[in-house]
Amino acid sequence: MMRHATIAILLILLSFGWVVSSCGQTGALPAPQTEEVLSRLDSVIGCRDMYVREKERRLDSLRSIVATAGNGDRYRLYDRIFTEYYSYDLDSAVVYASRKAEAAEASGGGLRLSVARLNLARVLLSQGHTYEAMRELQEVLPDTVFPVVKSMWYDFMAVYDGIRGRGSLQWHRRMSAVLDTASPGWIYNESNLRRLSGNLDGAADVLVANRDKLPDTPHNQAITNYLLGKVCLQRRDTVGAIRHIAASAVNDIMTPVRDYKSLYELASLLLATGDVDRAYRYIDLAVEDANSTKVLDNMVAVNSIMPQIVRAREQQLKREQTVQHWYAAGISILAICLVAALVVTMRSRDAVGRAAVREKKLNIRLREINRALEAMNGRISESNKVKDAYLVQYFNLCSYFVGRFEEFRGNISTAARTKGLAAVEKLLASADDDRELKKFYSNFDSTFLSLFPGFVESLNRLLVADRQVALNRDGSMSNELRTIALIRLGLADSEQIAGFLRRSVSTIYNYRVKMRNAAICPREEFEAKVMEIKP
Repeated sequence: MMRHATIAILLILLSFGWVVSSCGQTGALPAPQTEEVLSRLDSVIGCRDMYVREKERRLDSLRSIVATAGNGDRYRLYDRIFTEYYSYDLDSAVVYASRKAEAAEASGGGLRLSVARLNLARVLLSQGHTYEAMRELQEVLPDTVFPVVKSMWYDFMAVYDGIRGRGSLQWHRRMSAVLDTASPGWIYNESNLRRLSGNLDGAADVLVANRDKLPDTPHNQAITNYLLGKVCLQRRDTVGAIRHIAASAVNDIMTPVRDYKSLYELASLLLATGDVDRAYRYIDLAVEDANSTKVLDNMVAVNSIMPQIVRAREQQLKREQTVQHWYAAGISILAICLVAALVVTMRSRDAVGRAAVREKKLNIRLREINRALEAMNGRISESNKVKDAYLVQYFNLCSYFVGRFEEFRGNISTAARTKGLAAVEKLLASADDDRELKKFYSNFDSTFLSLFPGFVESLNRLLVADRQVALNRDGSMSNELRTIALIRLGLADSEQIAGFLRRSVSTIYNYRVKMRNAAICPREEFEAKVMEIKP
C-alpha cells in the first residue's frame, strides 16, 4: 500500500513540474498568418553577416575597378558605388557622391553635376546636416528645368518637410506630374500620394497592379512591402501590417541596407501584440544599424521605442523569476519524495528494478529543470547588459544632437561673413536652440525616470531631512539632480558631465560637493551609495 501511494505522489509531482514548466513560457504566440514570415525573418537575421560580406566584396570589386578606370568611366562607376553605399554607410555615400560630382565637373558639369549634388544633399539631410544639404540644393536650382532634377528636388523637399513634421502631400503631387508613369519612382510616389490623400484602396492597388513593372530585387521588394504595410496600419489591420513590414525587413537585411524603418516599426507592432522576445531582438539590431549609419531620424525613432521594450522585457523576466522560485520549491519536494521512495524500494526486493527506473527519470527531470534555471539566469544577465549599453548610446545620441545645434550656430557665423544678413535671417528663421535644448533635457529626464522610477525617493533616503531634493513642477529634473543621475549611470568624470549638461566643470564640481555635504553617510561613500540605487 505504501509503495502504491509513493508512486502516486511521484506521478503528481512530475505532472506539477510539467505544469510549472509550461507556465514559464511567456510571450504571445504569433498568428498563423504572420508566423511564417517572422520565422523567415529570424532565419535571415541569422545569415546577416553573410549578406554583409557579399556586399563588401561587391564594393571592393567596384573600388578596384574605379582605381584603373579612365576619366570617361569614373562618373558611372562612382554612381554605382554611391548607390551601393546609400542606405548602408552614409559617411561613405557622402564621399562617393562628392567624387561623382567632381567627375561630372571634370567632364563639363551639366545635368550629371546637378544629379550628383542632389545625391549629396539627400545624404547630408539624412545625417542631420541640414545647412550643408540646403546649400547643395540651391546650387542645382537653375537645372530644375530638367525633369530628373525637378523630381529629385521634389523628393528632397518631401523628406525635408516630413522630418520637420510638416505635410509632404504637395511635393508628392508635383513629383507625380514629372515622373515617367512606367518608372518605379512613379509607382512608389503614386502609392504614397494616394495613401496620404486617404485613398487607401488606391494606394494598395497601384502597387499590386504595377508589380510586374518593378525590378525583381530585394530592395524593391522591401519598398513595396513596406508601403503595403503602411496602408494596413492606416486600415488598423495589425496582422496584415506585421506580415508586410516583416517581409520588408527580410528584404532590407538581404539587400543589405542599414537605413531602414521596417525592423524598428515591426518591433513596436510586436510589442503591442505581446511578442516581447522578438520585439527585444529586433530593436537591438535596429539600434545597432541606426548607430552605424548615423541617420538622425532613425536614431531618434529607435531610442523613443527602446525604453518601452526594455521595460516589457524586464517585466517578462520578473515573471520568469517567479516561475524560477516554483521550480526551486518543486525540486525540493521532488528530492524529499525521491529519498522516501528509495527507502521504500530498498525494503522491497521485488521493486528494486522499478525504483531504478523511477530514479533515472527523476534525475533526468532534475537536470532539465536545472538547465532551464541556468538559461533563465543567462537571459536576466543579458537584459541588464543591454539596458546599460542602451543608456550609454542614448546619451551619446543626445549629446551629438545638441552638438549639431552648436555647429549650426557656427554656420550662422559663416553665413554672416560670406552672404550677409539675409542668409543669417534665413538660417535663424528655423532655429530655436532653447526649445531643442529643453526637448533634449526633457527626453533625457523622461527616459531616465522611466528606467529608475523611484530614483528621487531612493536619493532622498541618502540625504539629511532639510537638504532633500524634488522634481520640478512639470516633472523635469534640475541640473543638480541630473548630475547625480549621470553619476548613477557611470559617468564619474566632471568634465564629461559638464559637457553633457552644458555647464562649467567648476559648477559640476560644486553640485557634487553640495550633495556630498548633504549626505547622511560619510562624504566619500555618497557616490558609491548612489550607484547602488536600483531601477
